[in-house]
Amino acid sequence: SARAAWHRVTGDDAFADLAYEVADWALGFQQEKTGAFLNGHQPDTPGYTTGLYLEGIAAAASVAVQEKAAGRHHRYLDACRRGLGFLDSLVYQERDRAVLPNLAWALGGVRSSPVRSDVRIDFVQHALAAVLSIRAAKAGAR
Repeated sequence: SARAAWHRVTGDDAFADLAYEVADWALGFQQEKTGAFLNGHQPDTPGYTTGLYLEGIAAAASVAVQEKAAGRHHRYLDACRRGLGFLDSLVYQERDRAVLPNLAWALGGVRSSPVRSDVRIDFVQHALAAVLSIRAAKAGAR
């Protein structure tokens, strides 16, 4: 996403190319079935690190809007849509009431993975940053 920001500031196509290169590399780790990103960055992958990947892909989608690269933009947003579907499964919601002693304390928390219940602020931050970045990439296309 830093490359996307540099492209936005400078207009230098080399930064756009780097943003695309990173996004295309990341897409190679996306699981077709779940939309999650499988990686070696957490021991119980897939998990919260999907949000990290989505942040970068959404940034590249924003660059694609600026560059009028509709095919890339659509491909990146589709990957983001599928990744958000997985991230949604990690977010404590009303559906989890039966397994939580205090839903009010957990609501909106992002678990590290489908097999763990721990929540950390950085998990939540990356998921939220991904959502906001994707929203911006979608809005930029209008």
